[in-house]
Order: sequence, then C-alpha cells, then structure tokens
Amino acid sequence: MEGFYTSKNKYGFRLNVNHPYINKLYLRFKASKGVGVNFPLNDTDRREFEVVIIERLQKKGLLPTECEAD
Repeated sequence: MEGFYTSKNKYGFRLNVNHPYINKLYLRFKASKGVGVNFPLNDTDRREFEVVIIERLQKKGLLPTECEAD
C-alpha cells in the first residue's frame, strides 16, 4: 500500500487520499466544508486540506518537517 504521499500527481497534490488514515481525515475535512462524500474538494479547499494535514502530521511526528526532509 502506498504511504501518506502520492507520487506524480498531475495537479500537484502531495497527499494520498486513498490511504486509510488520510482518507478518514479527508472525509472529515470535506464534511466540515459541507462537501458531500461523492464530490471532490475544489482546488482551493484541497490545498488548504494539504497544508493543514501535513502540518498536523509533522507535529505528530508522522511526517518529517521541511528541515528534516532536506
């Protein structure tokens, strides 16, 4: 199974929303925006989701910070 990050996303998104943990967060975020389960986020909301979740995962130590990734 792929990890938290996706590879070669043509839209520039970094998180793999098919990962079970990320998908749970994605569905919760969509609900908070009033977006139905069967509809995708718009690009602005998807970018916001990625910023929020990447920061959250870094704080939990589940993803490296930008400094650690270099």
